[in-house]
Amino acid sequence: MDYILERKIRERAPAYFGRYFRRVEAVPIEEWSEKLEDALDGGLISEEERKDTLNLDALIRVKSEDGRNLLLAVEVSHTLEDKDADRALRRANVIARVYGIETIPVVIGAYVPEGLQDRHPKVLVVQVSDDN
Repeated sequence: MDYILERKIRERAPAYFGRYFRRVEAVPIEEWSEKLEDALDGGLISEEERKDTLNLDALIRVKSEDGRNLLLAVEVSHTLEDKDADRALRRANVIARVYGIETIPVVIGAYVPEGLQDRHPKVLVVQVSDDN
């Protein structure tokens, strides 16, 4: 179930994130995996960080309303949990170092537990309907 939602979010990123950002496009995994390799070779990240960040569900390139280029490090789960927000934040920090631009951690799912956004104020929590 999560894999289907992950694929939909990558393929239809503007539909999911266009209400928050402009010029929304998914970054191909081949691009960011190569950037992670280069960062590892350059000593910017560790092997553990590279392996962990390769499991990111989606990387989305966007523009903010004020025109800044940003990245979204997206974790997808049908039922969101605190561990998803923690993982998004950790991986967003690695992506920010690798790309050198602000990266917003995002969790997206159909079921969001009460208080998740309050417990993780640095993470953008997006709820989608079950039929998306």
